[in-house]
Amino acid sequence: MSYTRTTKWPWLVVPNVRRRLQNKLIIAFVVVLLIPTGIISFYSLRTAAATLIQKIGAEELRALGSQANDLEKRLIGVKEDLIFLSLAPPTRRYAGVIRNTPDTVSTYRDAQVELLKTFLERGTTPYLDFRIIGLSGQELLHVDHTGALPPGPDGVNFAGEAYFNLAIGLPANQVYISKYDLDRTNGVIDEPYVPVLYYSVPLEVDGANVAVLVAKVSLTPLFTDILSRSSAPLYIVTGDGSYLLNPDSTRLYGGVLGNNVTFDGERSREDIIAMFADRQGILTASTDFHDTLQLYVHIRPESQVAIRWLLFRVIPISSILGEVNATQNVAILLAAISLLAAILVAIFLTRSIARPIRQLSLVADSVRQGNWDVTVPGTGGQDEIGHLADAFDAMLRELKAVYGSLEERVANRTNELSTANLKLSEAQRKAEEASRAKSQFLSNMSHELRTPLNVIIGYSHSMLVMPQMFNNEPLPEIYRPYLKLIEDNGHYLIGLINDILDLSKIEAGKLELVCTTVDLPEIFRGVLATATGLLKGKSLQLRPDYPEDLPLVWADPIRVRQITINLLSNAIKFTNSGSVTLKAEVQENWIAVSVIDTGVGIPEDKRSTIFSRFNQISHGTFAEVESTGLGLDISKQLSEMHGGDLTVESQVGKGSRFTFALPIATETQLQTATSPTISNDSFTIFERASAMTVDVFSVLLVEDEVSMRELLRRALEVAGYLVVDTHDGGQVMELALGLLPNLIILDVNLPHVSGWDVMAQLKSDPETAAIPVIVYTATTSGQRRALELGAVAFIAKPATPEDIIRAVQKHLVGSEAGTP
Repeated sequence: MSYTRTTKWPWLVVPNVRRRLQNKLIIAFVVVLLIPTGIISFYSLRTAAATLIQKIGAEELRALGSQANDLEKRLIGVKEDLIFLSLAPPTRRYAGVIRNTPDTVSTYRDAQVELLKTFLERGTTPYLDFRIIGLSGQELLHVDHTGALPPGPDGVNFAGEAYFNLAIGLPANQVYISKYDLDRTNGVIDEPYVPVLYYSVPLEVDGANVAVLVAKVSLTPLFTDILSRSSAPLYIVTGDGSYLLNPDSTRLYGGVLGNNVTFDGERSREDIIAMFADRQGILTASTDFHDTLQLYVHIRPESQVAIRWLLFRVIPISSILGEVNATQNVAILLAAISLLAAILVAIFLTRSIARPIRQLSLVADSVRQGNWDVTVPGTGGQDEIGHLADAFDAMLRELKAVYGSLEERVANRTNELSTANLKLSEAQRKAEEASRAKSQFLSNMSHELRTPLNVIIGYSHSMLVMPQMFNNEPLPEIYRPYLKLIEDNGHYLIGLINDILDLSKIEAGKLELVCTTVDLPEIFRGVLATATGLLKGKSLQLRPDYPEDLPLVWADPIRVRQITINLLSNAIKFTNSGSVTLKAEVQENWIAVSVIDTGVGIPEDKRSTIFSRFNQISHGTFAEVESTGLGLDISKQLSEMHGGDLTVESQVGKGSRFTFALPIATETQLQTATSPTISNDSFTIFERASAMTVDVFSVLLVEDEVSMRELLRRALEVAGYLVVDTHDGGQVMELALGLLPNLIILDVNLPHVSGWDVMAQLKSDPETAAIPVIVYTATTSGQRRALELGAVAFIAKPATPEDIIRAVQKHLVGSEAGTP
């Protein structure tokens, strides 16, 4: 094989046979592209119709579900409004004079009318009017948007109405909801038809119902709202098969008008069974409606049995297939354009690959023939071929002057080492970021676990020590040890959570010691009393070995107790017989505190790992003991924060000795420190205070967790308080302004509105600013913020109902805030 040389680049004249590489690359590039493109296109065309139908059906079902949820929320809001109105002070006063002093009804009538007009004019719920009906069935008060209306014609009595008869016998705060009806005037159905619901609640005074509050709600605005957000006709069917919503107005309200038009009469039994089998779904195999998607969602507001509606819509599949055909045409066009573009790109790329390779092969031939005075033409690229050309050129230069290029090679190696160092630094930075993210995750999870533990500890503790909450029914003795076990394990989990939070704070550098003068013997007595409960039947002796006149140390008493109880707990876990000794002695300016046990001991090769985080010895006796591996790590770091260290001495089979040191307080520290107050008083349940025998204090309880809200409500009601509760932060200001409670218990982790924002609103409104607020939450770090916003107390979860009642009595009973 030969080629023609030129004066400058003899290797640039290349025969056509050398272009075979480029042709092969082009063919390979196009074939490799065509195979997956063809498979994907074929599969896409085959599955486009089914996929699009499924996607559109899922999207439309989500939209339909959202409309049903909005309607349910509006209906639930009506029930909550009626309960609120029945408990509002104007309503209670009006109901009281109806029974006791009917001659003074007019005194409170105007206030009641204004309260009802407020709800009629609010606009969020389509109320038509409100009525208050006496026990005899006579109308006492009738209010619409214009104000109070004169009584109806003589002889009109509502005793025959279901919404009166069934509501008058209900307990307080229970609401009766009627089936749908059409608005009537003097018993005659009005036209145009207006579908309505009646919500009624008894008004109770001194334990007896004296009247019924009735709200008439129009459904038309609710239906208009959901129709405005739908591009296709919607249908609503009631439990008796009547249409409440239908594009054909002649088919509406069959159950009331008696026109025999019902959903059941127009559908097959199979369709009806399918639609009522699930809460929501898509019906595709209908015998009555071929080639359609029938989307349905049930409307079932909570605690409103009378409302069992079906919301559905029908979508023709033919309209969807039109979009499928358009999509297929677009897909074919895009595939053709992509193939053409791929061929052009393949020609360009393969040419840039083949040309420098041909040039390099010609240079190699020239060198083989003994021509060393050649240079490699630069490719100008930074890819593998460019690197190959550069390496080939470097090889030629190295062959000419091996020793002269040594310095350059060393420089290249140095640059590679610098690059490796940079990569190592980046890897270290990412590892540190991962560690911080892990710590933040542990901290967040620890906070989340407090809420269910709060319920577990609260209920188990209440069942053991608060029989008042359960109608003073005695708890069978056989259950007590198991409930106590549940409570103890709940406290044990709280201890683990606190360890994780402490670990996260230490890693983030946010854990600060609150140092003062500490009397170690006093701390030790409490720790030994706690440790006695950890023995659990073991034949062990807990031995104190310290003088009572130990000097005061400068330390954080809470952390000193934490270190000591961790060491004692570990010693008891790994010691089955013998003794565990708590020893303290003065060593120069320090006091050395040691925990000595006669347990299994620690092998020498394992002592370096026992202080490692989440690390445990995983063989022999150690593997049988449950532990998180956090206690010793936290204790060591807390010891170092006090200026000392935590050390271990151990001998296998004979026991271990853990020692940490605390600094003795200086004269200056002794003069400036304030002794901490430690309260070990036990708390007993408060009986109803004597001050409450005349006035009943009201408490607004704001808690989003259902189980905990029920627990606190029962506990407060047993203690004699009137409790109104809610889970929604957006309702707090409305309830507070309406009820003006004597005290508010507020959780800050609320849906819709943050508890901190609610707190600021309460304190900024002159009507509610004086109401004392107790902040009760799982966020342990919010105490300072709560007090700055004006809270009278801050209680961190978990806490027992006793703690809550004690705080309520402290800030309510006998105080100015507690005066109704």
